[in-house]
Amino acid sequence: MSIILHSSGPQSNFKKGAHWYHESPFLPFCWEERHELGAPSLKHAARQKSLEDQSALKPEMFENIPWPIALELWEYLGHCKKQTLFMWKIMAASYPCEFRKASRYYCLWTARPMEPLKGYIDVMSSEECHWRAVLSLSTGYATVEDLVSIGNLKNLVALELSKTPWQPSKYSPDTHQPANEIENGVIHTWVDWAKTTGSLQHLRVLRFYNQALIKPSILQLLTELPNLQLIVIYQCQNFSHEFSRAKKPYSGQFEMQGWNVLRLDWALENTTEEEQAMQPLGPLLDVYRSTFNNRGSFSSTENQTHSSAFERDVPIMEFGLPASDHSDRTVEIRAQYASKSIAILTRAPISNKKRQTPPQGNSNKSGKRIMKDKGARDMTDLLSDFL
Repeated sequence: MSIILHSSGPQSNFKKGAHWYHESPFLPFCWEERHELGAPSLKHAARQKSLEDQSALKPEMFENIPWPIALELWEYLGHCKKQTLFMWKIMAASYPCEFRKASRYYCLWTARPMEPLKGYIDVMSSEECHWRAVLSLSTGYATVEDLVSIGNLKNLVALELSKTPWQPSKYSPDTHQPANEIENGVIHTWVDWAKTTGSLQHLRVLRFYNQALIKPSILQLLTELPNLQLIVIYQCQNFSHEFSRAKKPYSGQFEMQGWNVLRLDWALENTTEEEQAMQPLGPLLDVYRSTFNNRGSFSSTENQTHSSAFERDVPIMEFGLPASDHSDRTVEIRAQYASKSIAILTRAPISNKKRQTPPQGNSNKSGKRIMKDKGARDMTDLLSDFL
């Protein structure tokens, strides 16, 4: 069972933390009528009392509750349409093996997110990796602190950064001044944290849309994220200049700082593979799943065989802040017009050739005889030559 929540904006009448930006923890008032023959059973009354305010629940409360009883509570919330993100996280953490069969996917798409976005990012985080995180957000709504905090996510598997213009709302402070684009320094911080804290170790897909400040030098940094398989560069100014100067090689792609670069217009020249060429620009979750597909054009056989159970079996939490529809036909048409400034990067295979170590000491390539250095001589040695 999948849970998909479309929200036009955050609610303004309830403030109990980021979990409740778009949902209410309370059961609907009188949502279930009393039985015709009398009052409901004690079991029903206890269940309703325990779930009347989900914000009061804690994971510790479920440590000694068997899964069949927990499943009844989850299904009860489904009947009254109150299977919230907060309860989904508790179930996923408390019953990691059983709950994935009951609900494998939770999605929140909002047209106007609450700010700052760090609240959403903290909600997605799972230190124990009880769920995978798929995140699409607009840097137009994000501050620098929001973007930096993404580097703390240990369970992030796919990330998309776009540039939707910021629209102030009654939920946002008037003094808010968001960062419009991501910079190289933020990505430097991500990689540094990945080395020291173990974050971003499961990231497989990364897409940049209209980010003019990032530079090609970040590609070498991104090779240090061990599971990153696919990067999409979509009309990023500094990259577009590099890609436009490149001539199509015989192989159809060229190598750049540890990545194989395929320009979209080159991929579209073969009309029989147009659908496959546009696949990396589709919905982010579908692109992530395709990295495990042996038939995918950007899947790595080596990483497929070594992928862990976390990559395939753990539930997925997806946030769209704000939501972007990549399944729309107009998106594909727009990409075809800008195909020269769109590139699909896959990790280049590591060469098996060993680097030749430079020769030690002085090398004499000219063939001339060179006096061997015997070291400095003191005054005693010089006088002994005349005695």
